[in-house]
Amino acid sequence: MMKIKNLAALGLMAIMAGCATAPEHVSAEAGERIRKVGIVSLIGDEFTRSYVGITVFGNEYHRQDVVEWGLDREYETQLANAVRELPAMTAVTTNIDRPAFAKLDSRSNPPAWEGIEQAVRQHCAANGLDGILVVAKVGGRGVGVSVSRQQSIRALYVSAQLALYDCSTGKVAASNWLVAGPPKGAFGNKVQIPSMELPESWPVDGEWQAGTYKEAHAQLIMLPRPAWGYTLRQLLTSM
Repeated sequence: MMKIKNLAALGLMAIMAGCATAPEHVSAEAGERIRKVGIVSLIGDEFTRSYVGITVFGNEYHRQDVVEWGLDREYETQLANAVRELPAMTAVTTNIDRPAFAKLDSRSNPPAWEGIEQAVRQHCAANGLDGILVVAKVGGRGVGVSVSRQQSIRALYVSAQLALYDCSTGKVAASNWLVAGPPKGAFGNKVQIPSMELPESWPVDGEWQAGTYKEAHAQLIMLPRPAWGYTLRQLLTSM
């Protein structure tokens, strides 16, 4: 039976070595101004499954459209609730022009945040906001499964970065990984993205039946819940 040696060693975490283009923590000056924020999630439209076998001939990659799961709206609600636990910030419910925000190119690490600055400015003006928290995919992945026989990994994950846009500039004031806790590893450099070991009943390769996707959907609703508050506190340490 294949076990995960360390979820922080998840193969997809190699993409996390990229250099950030925005501060990891909001400045004190921006923190004084950014009080009323909107919430936008851009990670829950597609479910990906990657399988890396012993040789390249056994590798598989699957994509499944899961817009109907409503994960982005669920994550927006969870993040808004986490914001409301903060003493200095208020989250408001707004109508979102999702096609405009979908222009964000999230194939890179970090995401190309500048690609939605116009959408941010328009959303800020339309809703009287001070800032917008945007949850984005990294390296083109948001929610999915990673299996590697070589590294003894079989995990369901949520891979994302959280950015706070400043409405006064339309630009990112700070961005950081969505994480479930402090870094782990020998040098404290293994990011703890929200993840869990796959149940033994879930196939690691091949096609999935509807019942397995239903179980994954339920787990993905619960998986990032502890991460929102922790990540916010890291992002907003100066507030």
